[in-house]
Amino acid sequence: MEPLRVSNESLVVLYDAETGNIVHTHRVVSFKDAEHPDKATLEKQALEQLRIAQPQAAKKAQVLHSAPTSMRADAIYKVDKQKKLLVEVAPER
Repeated sequence: MEPLRVSNESLVVLYDAETGNIVHTHRVVSFKDAEHPDKATLEKQALEQLRIAQPQAAKKAQVLHSAPTSMRADAIYKVDKQKKLLVEVAPER
């Protein structure tokens, strides 16, 4: 059996428009020969998931498309609202 090969990956970050705090991330991985959703579809999917999980957060969420490798599992991030970039923040102590 041939191993699955990733052909495309996307990351959509939804964040609070006022604070820049991330309220949801949506990662999509497509394998060889599979159709990968376009940006509009990715946004729609992410917002729908957020509406189900956190209806209040969805009302003021903004969308940021970012490289899938831009977030490490062991770090905390928020969005710089002016630059529209992910920034790592120090954990609270």
